Amino acid sequence: MKAERSGEKRRVLRYEKVYNLSQCDGITASEIEDVVIPHKPLLECKNIVKSMPNAHRIEYTGRSADYVEADDLVIMSPSTDYKSPELFYFDLFRILIHSTGHTLRLDRKELSDREPVFSREALIADIGAHYLCFLSGVAGFLALPNTNHLYGWIERFTDDTRLFVSATVQAQKVVEYTLNTTSTPLNAPEAE
Repeated sequence: MKAERSGEKRRVLRYEKVYNLSQCDGITASEIEDVVIPHKPLLECKNIVKSMPNAHRIEYTGRSADYVEADDLVIMSPSTDYKSPELFYFDLFRILIHSTGHTLRLDRKELSDREPVFSREALIADIGAHYLCFLSGVAGFLALPNTNHLYGWIERFTDDTRLFVSATVQAQKVVEYTLNTTSTPLNAPEAE
């Protein structure tokens, strides 16, 4: 959300109540515009990867997923090393999100801070990968193997109350760039 005050654009977070259709009286499903979910999610995932603007090299020869900024190279394990194709694409999307931080793309300063598990860049990549999975029709499979990981994020969110909102804003920019639907000029300063 952006609000304008005296020519200045600012992002605004607001809360909205959302109800399930079963909680509403007098509304039928036919009256609500359906959300379009692709019928072939894995094909949609492949198309997202193929159509990414200013693409980089992807090598499927690694033992794990990584982005090498110096070489502008995405390294992935072969898809057969994953338990499911959906998990493979989630991991690939996560690494592609990291690659958008390169100076050739969105030049995101958080890219240099991607080593710590609970870094802002890690959060941007995870949120962006979930966005791309949802938009491609892949959803509901990414349960964490254990909840211990969540405690680290809870501690970070407690220390930095704006972390989640700012990471979400960055992730949205990355997804718009990846899908070639960006409406904001690249490297535009963000209002605080």
